[in-house]
Amino acid sequence: SSGINAEYGIEEGNGYTFASSHKQLIIASPTAADEGYYRVLVQLTTITLDGSMQLAVTSALPTVQFNADTYVGRVGEQLTFAIVVGGNPAPTVSQIQWYLGDTEVEQGDTNIRFSDDYLTLFRSSISEDDAGEIKVVVETSAGRTEETADILIIE
Repeated sequence: SSGINAEYGIEEGNGYTFASSHKQLIIASPTAADEGYYRVLVQLTTITLDGSMQLAVTSALPTVQFNADTYVGRVGEQLTFAIVVGGNPAPTVSQIQWYLGDTEVEQGDTNIRFSDDYLTLFRSSISEDDAGEIKVVVETSAGRTEETADILIIE
C-alpha cells in the first residue's frame, strides 16, 4: 500500500519499497540524502527490540542543476552558465559534457572553470545561433544524468 508506513515513518514510493512482510526497506536508487541513521523497531509477541542502523551511500547517481531555467544574453556579449554537480563518486571535469543544441561544446570555444561542486562555462561572444537549449551530461561509474536550460538571445 502507498502512503506513510507507520513502522518506518517513510513514504512508500519515490524509490522506497517495503517487502510484503515489512521486514525489508528497499531503496531503489539511493542518494546522499538517504544517508544517516534509521530507527529499527522489531515487535515480537514477548519482546520489543528498538535499535538503529546506519546507511552509508557508497555510490550515488550524479546530479546536476543549473542556476537558472533560462539564460538571456545579447549578441556579441559573454554569457555565463553555472551548474552545481554532485554524486558519489564526485564528477570530474572530464566526466561533464556541455551541448548547445545537439553540438558538443569544445574547450577552445569556451572557458570552463570547476571549483568544489560548482562548474561555470563562459561563452565569450554569443550569436543568434546560440539560441535554443544548453544541455549538460554528467556520467560517472554510478550512472548518467542530464539537465537542460533554455537560451534566449536578444539583439
